[in-house]
Amino acid sequence: MDDTRDQLLQEWLDRAPDSPPPATTSDEQADLLAYQTLFSQLETPPTVGLPYGFARRVRQQLEQRAHRRSDVRFYLFCVGLFVVSVLGGYSLLVLVDAELARQTKLVVIQHSGALLAGIVLFLGIQLTNSQWVQQQVNAWGR
Repeated sequence: MDDTRDQLLQEWLDRAPDSPPPATTSDEQADLLAYQTLFSQLETPPTVGLPYGFARRVRQQLEQRAHRRSDVRFYLFCVGLFVVSVLGGYSLLVLVDAELARQTKLVVIQHSGALLAGIVLFLGIQLTNSQWVQQQVNAWGR
């Protein structure tokens, strides 16, 4: 069949496939039957093999892994930046006043659990939030 005939048949199937077909000859009737069968088969998912959304789901999983790797790098960078800033601040404090630096170090050591809990809370919130957002995106994409 030529392209114009294909377009006419497609328009007919989109409009009203139950109305009488626009075909006149027996060859056109056979072509129409084949076209209508193909059209109905394309609307139903395959019974054997991969589902229609398989490629999309594989791509999403690969993107999630890549995002997770970049997220882990970001979290490690944040923790490293926090440690460097604390050590830098302590170094400056040692240069300014050694006694105050010693007292500050004692206070930080006494409250190290709270500092550690703050870091873990920050990372937990970031991880939970990114997973929640990813679940929402996946649910929306289905």
